[in-house]
Amino acid sequence: GLSNALEVFGLLYITQIISGLTISEVAIKQHEMGCDAPVSFKDFVNEAVDERAGNIVAALFIYMNWCIVAFDTSRFGELLHQQSMFSVFEPTPLSFAFGAVLSALVTSLSSEKISRIGATCTTVLFITFGAILIPGLGSMQDPMTTLTAPPAFTGDVAPQLSSVAPIFLSAMVYQNIVPTAVKLLSYDRFSSVLAIVVGSTTPVLMYLAYIFASLGGGIQSVDPYLVTIFAFVSLTGGCVTAILSLAEEFSSVIDEVMGMQKDICKLPLSPDELETSLRASEGESGISLPAVVLATIPPLTIAAIYSHGSAFVDALKWAGTYGSPFVYGLIPAVLAYLQRKEEQRAGISLPNIVPGGNISLFVLGSAALSFAVICSVAS
Repeated sequence: GLSNALEVFGLLYITQIISGLTISEVAIKQHEMGCDAPVSFKDFVNEAVDERAGNIVAALFIYMNWCIVAFDTSRFGELLHQQSMFSVFEPTPLSFAFGAVLSALVTSLSSEKISRIGATCTTVLFITFGAILIPGLGSMQDPMTTLTAPPAFTGDVAPQLSSVAPIFLSAMVYQNIVPTAVKLLSYDRFSSVLAIVVGSTTPVLMYLAYIFASLGGGIQSVDPYLVTIFAFVSLTGGCVTAILSLAEEFSSVIDEVMGMQKDICKLPLSPDELETSLRASEGESGISLPAVVLATIPPLTIAAIYSHGSAFVDALKWAGTYGSPFVYGLIPAVLAYLQRKEEQRAGISLPNIVPGGNISLFVLGSAALSFAVICSVAS
């Protein structure tokens, strides 16, 4: 029954909310303190800790998102190959063509225009999902039994967590776009919090509704074309955001290698300096072609070589078990805590976005570590 899974989904939802709000708090406060707020996780950690820690986080971030891009592009190529119009082509060339198109978009378009592509994908997702779900809910055999049925699995849950690690990775990967989204919203607190709450809540509700209808036998006679459209749009939207985040991360790495990295942002020491620093420039720089190439070519190559073997699945499991909790859970909590301590040292008082004070940060970091430890011991 669906009720047996609500605790797991509730925990995942709370983790997503706190993680997204924590990342947005760090970005918004850096902007309010006059810093050129970064849009890459490497820059976040460079400014809050040091460059060595930033390099470690960047490596984990790149690995995880390479896994996402590799999976999305390979799956897109396989789906496209199944369509009669493209059946003469093998999945691998189709995957590379898909990656090339997305790379061209990320290279040539601004973040605002890319966000419009994401918004269009979201609109199509809602339309197709509604067309799939609404008839399914109406065709359910026994909704109450579906909700309250006992679990089919009664053993130890811990060993099963490692198998759902890729799902955890996919659920948390939307945090990639939080720094960019906050920047596009001009670092407005209300708009950013609203976007994160809605962005976290809607997918969970959609997923729960689909599971509910599927368990009740309602998703049996769905038009396969609707499912195909949904899959194509979902893979496109997820891949665009992952490539954009990777390109921004590689831009920071390239700037550091070339000796052009930004200076580490220091807090203003007085209210007057804070008032003056809020006039920071809002100019936007484009993403370089080398950064986009590094974001797409390696995962496409990996997908072509390993997409049909167990190594590909093992890589996704490792990224979901260790990388995702570390980058999207522990690191944001530590960054927000260090930022708050630095505010106290500088005598600056900015309101927190994450409710619950440091307790919420402790809960986020502890939940991330616990997930990684349980999965590690279980596996």
